[in-house]
Amino acid sequence: MTNVNMMARSYNNEYDNRLVFQDFYSANFLKGQASSQRLGAAYYEMKDRIVNYSVKIGRQSGLGGGVMGRFDGISAGYGFGTGWRANVVTGQLSDYSIGSKPTFIGTSLDFGARSTLGGSVYFINQNVSGITDRRAVGGNLRYFEQRFNVMGMLDYDVQFKALNMVTVQGTANGGGNVGTDFNFLLDHRRSPILDLRNAVNGSGSSFAALVQDRSKDELILLANQRTTTSDMAQIGMTNHLNEKWNIGTDFTVSKTAATQDSGTPPLADGSLGLEGFVQGQPSSGAAWTISERMTGMGVFQPRDITNFNLSYSKSKSSTSEAFQVSNHVDLREKWTLDTTLALSLQHDNMGGKSYDISPSERVAYMFTNKLSVDGQFGIDWNKNSSSASQTTWTSWREFFSFGGRYNF
Repeated sequence: MTNVNMMARSYNNEYDNRLVFQDFYSANFLKGQASSQRLGAAYYEMKDRIVNYSVKIGRQSGLGGGVMGRFDGISAGYGFGTGWRANVVTGQLSDYSIGSKPTFIGTSLDFGARSTLGGSVYFINQNVSGITDRRAVGGNLRYFEQRFNVMGMLDYDVQFKALNMVTVQGTANGGGNVGTDFNFLLDHRRSPILDLRNAVNGSGSSFAALVQDRSKDELILLANQRTTTSDMAQIGMTNHLNEKWNIGTDFTVSKTAATQDSGTPPLADGSLGLEGFVQGQPSSGAAWTISERMTGMGVFQPRDITNFNLSYSKSKSSTSEAFQVSNHVDLREKWTLDTTLALSLQHDNMGGKSYDISPSERVAYMFTNKLSVDGQFGIDWNKNSSSASQTTWTSWREFFSFGGRYNF
């Protein structure tokens, strides 16, 4: 696996210019299996500090405004008044998609950028094969102060007349080196995100063919039936025992809703209609995880940071336990060492078992304030057993990396 991350920046009191390139390549040496490549970013961005506008052109990530994923296009914004900013975005989604890739145009308005209370609202329209794929309104609202903050996000699809996503999360800080911090998260969303292309999920047909053969109302019904709903709630707390030790507990529960049969059942000869037939899936039931964590400062050496994490998870189909310990230490003035050990054990309801042990080391050296290098080495040992096939197999993986960073 090869990662390339490059950025060039030129700026002065008026303008800030950036060129960004990020690419990932995974080489697969197994016979008959293809390698993969993913261009994460390739864009030019210009900001005017005085007039307060910005423009970004190229492949970029959709950060807000209702854009779902990476895209090739243009985004621009203009700041005015006290904390207000108007934005526009247009482009074509670049992530994997069966058939034509959707194109979109959207606009958003940010407010309260420098205030305790702020947020944004947006509208986006997305088309594919000459038909509306997604049309949504939404936004976020946040409240932030030193001791308490909360943020909510919402996305509503006007075409489906359905809620795509709503999430609320927040933290309350006890303050100081001794006290208790609390955090929570509530999340409800459609999975995957609602759009008309979901109508082809599991059908084996192309979206273009389905559009020609079915009405829009029929496509909306199929897409709704083939999109599930997931819910998650999380609550956690961190207790600052003293200046050296913190302990915390997190509890998470999640559930995926059942789906119903969709499409036309197979005929007597086994043939299927254009929309195919997708059998409904039962609900996943409640899956929950409880984890305990402990963080220490200066445990083994002065100024080191050590984290211990122990978790237990249980769902309708499996149970798992996991333990991880990590340590970061400054060995000398220019050397740092990161050590991690992860252990996990999983049982399924059919009697299968899986064990995994994964230790790793990362060493970094800083030549100057501008130049540093680092290397990482690790192993991963995994053992699996299946009661159904009465077989046991193990795997052993070694990995290493070497990199450098130069700031100029």
